[in-house]
Amino acid sequence: AIDSLHAWFMHNSPEHHLFRTNDGGVSWEQLMITAGYYFRDLSFISPEKGWAIVHHFETNSNKMLMTADGGETWDTLADIAGGLNVFGLQFRSETHGWFLAFNEGIYRTQDGGVTWELCLSGGAYIGQAFFIDAQRGWVPTLGSDPEFSILFSTVDGGTSWIADTLGNYGFGSIYFLDEERGWFVRDDKILRTVNGGAAWTETTVPGAFGLSRVVFIDSLTGWTYDNTLEETSYMLISTDGGVTWEKDHAASKTGYFYDMDFDDSGTGWLVGSSGKILKRSPKDLLTDITAPESGMPKKAFLHAFPNPFSSELAIVLPTAA
Repeated sequence: AIDSLHAWFMHNSPEHHLFRTNDGGVSWEQLMITAGYYFRDLSFISPEKGWAIVHHFETNSNKMLMTADGGETWDTLADIAGGLNVFGLQFRSETHGWFLAFNEGIYRTQDGGVTWELCLSGGAYIGQAFFIDAQRGWVPTLGSDPEFSILFSTVDGGTSWIADTLGNYGFGSIYFLDEERGWFVRDDKILRTVNGGAAWTETTVPGAFGLSRVVFIDSLTGWTYDNTLEETSYMLISTDGGVTWEKDHAASKTGYFYDMDFDDSGTGWLVGSSGKILKRSPKDLLTDITAPESGMPKKAFLHAFPNPFSSELAIVLPTAA
């Protein structure tokens, strides 16, 4: 990443607001969004250009929006996916993007969000897509056995897919650094691949139970977190590509974690219990940068875009149910 100064989060209750920072969380600006709608998900590719999926309760409809000024104004591009639960929005260029419609599958656009098509069906047994660019991506799914994991991969943006077996791991979280190196976490297991997902090596993390997110900033340095119990949740760091893991003392026992992401410098953004936004510096310092007077929900989720980073970071915090 060039920097990690630009961030957004959304707060959907009691009013629908969007908050933005241009200084890494030192200060926050409140932006207005379309009346009657709330955010499902958000994806930015620059400090100015981004897309959002919004949902209208009364009409049970979803719309795709686009902004060219960092979220100050939004244009409607399309009605999408009816009343389905949609999330996992991810853009990798001005034209190519994807999202997951629960109980249906992965949708893609090749014209900047104006039109969308189903490119991988799988019903309730398909997870969120992870793309590193406009063409190369992966999607974790389940086989006929609900604990049997299959990883689909594409090299043409979702036109065609190849299925590779992971094993008896169930649904997990995936992260790819490039087209060869990737990681998969679930429960106390961390899997790593160096050939695009064709083969995986398993590591068991002693004492872990709820590993649910993984991020790497280079071939050696990465983080995951374990949500075994709220009062004992902690982050783990690896400095050897995921072979071994140890507790990250900078962000241990800070409450339950809901999501995280890191930029290339080692600066991390985390969302934890009581709606806290935490920023971890490369020097192992942890700072609370929760937006003041935002009425943050006690449970929230973070999505960082783009992933991998370029020049900005977007934080999305929908209201918990």
